[in-house]
Amino acid sequence: MAAARPAFASGRAEFGRTLTDYRNLAAIIGGLALMQAGVAALSAFAPLALVARGADPFGIGVAAAGYGCGFLLGALRAVPAVRAIGHVRAFAGFAAIAAIASLSLFALHDLAPWVAIQVVLGFCVSTLLTAGESWIADLAPQERRGSLLAFYLVISKVGQIAGPITIAALAPGEASGFMIIGALFAASLVPVSVTRRGQPTPPSAEAFGLKDLWRVAPAAVMAGLMAGAVNGSVLALYAIFASSHGAGAGLGAAAAFNGAIALGAVAAQWPAGMLSDRIDRRIVIAALAGAGCIASLALAFAGGVLPWSGILVLAACWGAGSMSFYGVAVAHAADRAAPGQATGMMAGILVVWAVGALIGPLLAGLAMSTPLGPGGLFAYAACGLLILAIAMFVRRVHAPAFGLGDKTPFSAVPATSVLVAALDPRADDDPQLDLFDPAQSQSADAAPAPAPAEIQTPEHTP
Repeated sequence: MAAARPAFASGRAEFGRTLTDYRNLAAIIGGLALMQAGVAALSAFAPLALVARGADPFGIGVAAAGYGCGFLLGALRAVPAVRAIGHVRAFAGFAAIAAIASLSLFALHDLAPWVAIQVVLGFCVSTLLTAGESWIADLAPQERRGSLLAFYLVISKVGQIAGPITIAALAPGEASGFMIIGALFAASLVPVSVTRRGQPTPPSAEAFGLKDLWRVAPAAVMAGLMAGAVNGSVLALYAIFASSHGAGAGLGAAAAFNGAIALGAVAAQWPAGMLSDRIDRRIVIAALAGAGCIASLALAFAGGVLPWSGILVLAACWGAGSMSFYGVAVAHAADRAAPGQATGMMAGILVVWAVGALIGPLLAGLAMSTPLGPGGLFAYAACGLLILAIAMFVRRVHAPAFGLGDKTPFSAVPATSVLVAALDPRADDDPQLDLFDPAQSQSADAAPAPAPAEIQTPEHTP
């Protein structure tokens, strides 16, 4: 009995430490969740507001590409911005700018200024994610980073589902919609500004080279690019498709469609990741892309005859397939990373994702300008996912898979900021080199490179 008391006391102390860790991070995670709710609400509201103002599908795609452009700029320059002014000031300043920018959209009727504001919003969101996620990584104890990352992802997903619901009852383009979105961005300031937690050390990111990333893990680069080009486009433009097919149409249909996609992605992410720990990850990526392709084809060509419940089921299937392979691609790259390079690999794939999110909406807008109409969005998605599935099988023929003992365990990493990689348990031993310090970049480039895992070498030849 006496021996049981110390064990109970130890367990109680451990539970207390875990609870403290979650409480310490609650303010930052809450602020990020509110911000992501604002982004999700804007992604549903903005395309339909443009439709109400007479924009054509390609113009709406251009506006979505503006957001992708801003996000790409943020992925490259947000770290020095946060480092220059600190986490709290960066979060407060860019959240305020995002609120002002989203409110200003109501007064803009021409496409050019709308695109410019979307660039600003993309940069703001990328910087907010960088500030918040590096803050979380700094406060998270190393032994609980995996569980805290999962907690953050769940809360973020709740925000992404809730955002469109807040504007679901409104008419597209209504002033109160822009007010709600601006309020969500402004509300994200509150928990971050009033927290008593000390500011973390200035963020840094490990140097990486996209050429080296392609040389070592081309399959991960292709999957990251296609995730941005396909998923980024669908998440930016799905509201047009949903509003033309949904029961009652409008923003309510868009909110339901978004929720179905998100639930499908949540349901499939971890099973797909665990399966990829046991078999070639490229097969898993190909299977997920194939499932997303089939769902895309059904949505594109049968959406007009299916009941609304059937469309929502297909949306969930699409989310399970297409929204789940990015994390597997990151794990594939991490398998091939040399010691100290995992964080850089993840940062590089995010930049590739942002490039895809810049290009994809333009192509999707063109597809929606064809006789297929809104269904062209998913016809475009089907083509992209089919190309990815084929590419994964081609890579598997040319480069053998890693053995189970050579893999790093799967960890779900979202396409959010360069510094979310610091939360990943796979990056615990990585030296944090500065992405924007030329001296460190040259030093990293001068270091001996490991033998590329996906390039045919004599010992890898089947």
